[in-house]
Amino acid sequence: MEPQAVWFVFDAGNRPLGQLLRTGAGAVPAVGAVITNGRDWKRAEVVAFTELAAACGFRRFRVTVRVLE
Repeated sequence: MEPQAVWFVFDAGNRPLGQLLRTGAGAVPAVGAVITNGRDWKRAEVVAFTELAAACGFRRFRVTVRVLE
């Protein structure tokens, strides 16, 4: 089974930008990685993340991003 994770995405001002479900190799965030297709943004760069307690078999992360577009 592929790794599964939920990302709770925030900007640098601590404003929530939504949640992302990630699977496979991209399930764990990496600083500097560029993610795409957010609810109100097209591309964002991961600047920090913290792993939260797992729930229901999903790893969970609080991810801070810098919106690029």
